[in-house]
Amino acid sequence: MEFTGVEDCGNSPKNLRLARWEHSLALGEWDEVAAMLTDETRLEVASRGALDATTGSDVLDRLRDIRDELTGGAVEAALTHGREGATWGSWQRPDGQVQFAHAFRFATVKADRFALIRFVHS
Repeated sequence: MEFTGVEDCGNSPKNLRLARWEHSLALGEWDEVAAMLTDETRLEVASRGALDATTGSDVLDRLRDIRDELTGGAVEAALTHGREGATWGSWQRPDGQVQFAHAFRFATVKADRFALIRFVHS
């Protein structure tokens, strides 16, 4: 699988952390993905006018389902400000390309874990 991303996020370790998390998610590196989650992390998936929410231990399973059959992709940008952040790019699936925008709220000032993740996919 080829997954490209933001390699240079200026002087922002938080931006780079988001880009690396997206990379780990795309490649199915579940230990790295899980390291950013807490027992209270909330995942919201917005699609076709509906919002599907999952919290806690079910988040990792839901992320596995979302990532299923991913064959490639790219992160175009990873941005943060304070306790919020966002990434966007595309995923390649067997049936075509999917655009994504992911928004994040960090659980800590250090930005080492997520309180909230919102996925919006085309």
